[in-house]
Parts: sequence; C-alpha cells; structure tokens
Amino acid sequence: MLCPAAAVKAESKLEVRSEYVYVEDTEIGQVLYEKNADVPMYPASLTKMMSVILAIENIPNTNEVVTITENTLDGLIEANASVVGYETGDEVRVIDLLYGSLLASGADCINALALRVSGSIGAFVELMNKKAQDIGMENTHFANPTGLHQPDHVSTARDMALLLRYCRSNALFKTILAADSYVSAPVASNGEGFYMRSWFRDEMSAYREVPGYEGGKTGYTAYAGYCLASTASNNGMQVLAIVCGSPSIEGRDALYQEVYSLYNYVFDNYERRTLINEGDLMGSTRVIDGEVDQTLDFYALRTYTCDLRQGSLQVENTIPDEMYAPAKLGDTVGSVKFYSDGELIYQEDYRLTEDVPLDEFGRWCRKIGQFFGHEDPFEARSMAPVYLTVILVLLLATIPLSQLLFGRKKKS
Repeated sequence: MLCPAAAVKAESKLEVRSEYVYVEDTEIGQVLYEKNADVPMYPASLTKMMSVILAIENIPNTNEVVTITENTLDGLIEANASVVGYETGDEVRVIDLLYGSLLASGADCINALALRVSGSIGAFVELMNKKAQDIGMENTHFANPTGLHQPDHVSTARDMALLLRYCRSNALFKTILAADSYVSAPVASNGEGFYMRSWFRDEMSAYREVPGYEGGKTGYTAYAGYCLASTASNNGMQVLAIVCGSPSIEGRDALYQEVYSLYNYVFDNYERRTLINEGDLMGSTRVIDGEVDQTLDFYALRTYTCDLRQGSLQVENTIPDEMYAPAKLGDTVGSVKFYSDGELIYQEDYRLTEDVPLDEFGRWCRKIGQFFGHEDPFEARSMAPVYLTVILVLLLATIPLSQLLFGRKKKS
C-alpha cells in the first residue's frame, strides 16, 4: 500500500504577503497551504508558547505563589518588552503568570515562570531547546524564553506549528489560549489585580470575523514583523495557521487581513471527505486457469480521509475483470488512485493474499474451447469436454469404417 503525502495546496490566486506561512488540518495532518515553511525566521513572542507549556508541565500546583524579583524584571524595560506590570516584591500565583504570559504576552510573567522552573534563565533556555528536539522541532534554536530579538533565536513556521499542536494537547494551555479576558488576583503593586484581554481577538472581531476562531498567540519585533499562531474549527475541520513576517510597515491590519484570508479561503473551498473506509469492497476479479473456479475480492486496507477542494476529486480504480493463473502471494493485481485537480493524493495497491496455482489441464481445455470459437475463457473451458467427447466419438467411429473399407479391398 502506497501513501503519498496528501498535501493539497491552495490555489495560486490566494495572495499571501507574509513571508512565512503554514496552514494544516491538525486532525489528519494535511498541509493546506505553505510558504517558506522551513526557512529560518524570528518567532518573536510565539516563543512564549514553549515557555508556558514547560511551566505547566513542571509546576503541578497552579495556585503556588511566585515572588517577582529584580532578576525577573532585569533588562525588560531597556528591551521595550511587553509586560503585565508586576513589580519587585509582588507575590503572584502561577495561574496568573500563565494567563499573563499568553493573554498579555508579559515578559515579566515568562521570566518569573522560567526562574521558578529552572533557577536561572540560562538553564531554562536549555530546557526549552531540549523540549524542542523532543517534539521534532529540528530547525529551532531558542536563546531566551520571551522571544526578544537575538540573532541566534530562530525557528520556522513548520516548527511553530509542531509546537502549537503539542501545546494544545494540554487542556490548561488550550483553555488559556482561547480566553477572551482574565483578571489576576490582587498583588502589592495593584490591589485590584491586572485586567488582561486578548487584543487580537478583540480587534479581529471588530475588523472582520474569522469563522470558528479558537484563539492564538501573537508576536512582534522589528526583525520578525507581526506574527500569529492560531487555530480555528469549521466545517468539521480543525485548522492550525502560522503566519509570520507580516509586513510591519502596514501595522497589525496586514496581519488581520492575512489570517482572515487564509481561514476563509480554507473553509470556503475545502471540505472533509472520507474517500474509502477500511473493509470496503473495492472490486473483484475472476481467476482464469486456476485449480478451482474462483473470484477474488479486494477490500480497502485502511480508511483514508482528507480535505478536498470542492469539485476537484478524480478516481481511477484499475481492478481487471479477469486474471490468469499462476500468481504468487503479494503480486499486484490492480490499484485505486485518487487525484485532486490531477495531482495524485492517495494510492492503494491490491495485492494477492495467497498463491493462485495453475491448473495445466484446465488451461489446455480453455485453449481447445477457444480454438472452436469461444472467446470467453470460462465458457471455452466449460465447453472443452464437449468438444473432446465429440472428437473421441468421431475417432471411435472411424475405426469400424476403416475396417470395413480395408476389409473389402482385401476380398477384392
């Protein structure tokens, strides 16, 4: 059974100006669109997804209190990093730091979590890079937990998709990512707590609606441009989109337009289809010259589901009506091929599950029947005994006749 990658790419008419894009149906692993998906780029605050998932996995009690120290805030003001606003001495619950990291993209929250998990920023970065390798992010190197620009802090759109897919498998991460807003517990520097809101969801909803939008993580630096890692569900499809390097000169509006266009193109033009189900009868073939009369049935070996552009499917099922013995276990008899707009997306070969031995006498019977004009091989084989009987009778009949003829000659 052959299973080529079922990457049905969006049409060229979909114009995407962002430099690095990767769109995938995460349930079936099908790539729907990609642009420079494996080219190194700066991930900006998408980095914080890795920092948050490590904190969730390494701090079992989300009500644990972490103290904000000078080390936590060191360098953030100078780097013009986004922060929630915690100050030295604030005692903050882990759950508030998690929301502050994803919802408000707070570098102060990220550093607090990193120091709690590993004791130092450097040790936490080592943990980040190890985790990246563990989940298959082969083209990623983290240099800090916040995503602030460093020349060696790089990733790819495909790797960011791997990270987001991994993170969303965690229920708490998924809940935080999807939140519209959150209010933290009061701290010494703010007796009312900090109000956090997903500015992307808020502004995107006002700008235009993304169908089924579930949430995402934004990022921006002057080097990275505007970035978003997000997911949306619609029409039975679970779609993940990484859009990075959106032109910063045009501001956030360019990012909104790109995300809106990508999701709407996918949901307007693609539909989830199950092309075959495991066990489906795909066709049958009759065995010619076999030791027994038999018909072989061929069944689908697996269920295959994909997202198809509407009206793009073509099917080629090549099971012959007949096959000749002998044949061996594993021999290919035919195949089914599915095409989308002429591109092969899936192929399954039909192979024999047992030997098909030859009946030599049966083959000669078929040839005799065909000699007498029967084109159908099975009819020819079945008629052969009739013709053999007739021939035998004729031969036997010639014996008395020859004796009579030759006997008269001798008497004369």
